[in-house]
Amino acid sequence: MQHIITELGRIVGAKHIINSPAAMQPYIQDVHRRHRSECLCIVLPTDTSQVSEVVKYCADNKISIVPQGGNTGTVGGSVATKNQIIINLSRLNKILEMDATNYTLALQAGCILQDIQHFADKHYRFFALSLGAQGSCQIGGNLSTNAGGMNVLHYGSVREHCLGL
Repeated sequence: MQHIITELGRIVGAKHIINSPAAMQPYIQDVHRRHRSECLCIVLPTDTSQVSEVVKYCADNKISIVPQGGNTGTVGGSVATKNQIIINLSRLNKILEMDATNYTLALQAGCILQDIQHFADKHYRFFALSLGAQGSCQIGGNLSTNAGGMNVLHYGSVREHCLGL
């Protein structure tokens, strides 16, 4: 197991691998404390090239990956088993571009929903997705689950607002 952690640390930087039980706590238990992970480690990449390298390494070594955003899901979707790793996207949290003419944003998967709403508001725009967990949920998780939220009947689910991935 240590060679896996060392190799993943080479890819994302050793300080971005979490494998101590105490430090892993926020990542290995779901929001309702019903589901708990027993993963090898938590990997915190900085960009998509690191994500790609981690995925390639894990595929080559037959290590399963569980993607994780804000860990606010209620059905245990980001819970890993003993021989898996969690790849948490919280460090991919940049708003890359705003096109004011076309009312579009380019975002990284780890952007917090509430930060996106505030950014849009500062630019006199409205980001319709609104969830109870908007202060901690991430747009990548919202997209992967096709989140609806409080405004779903009026504006549609998040897939109605996504031009591409």
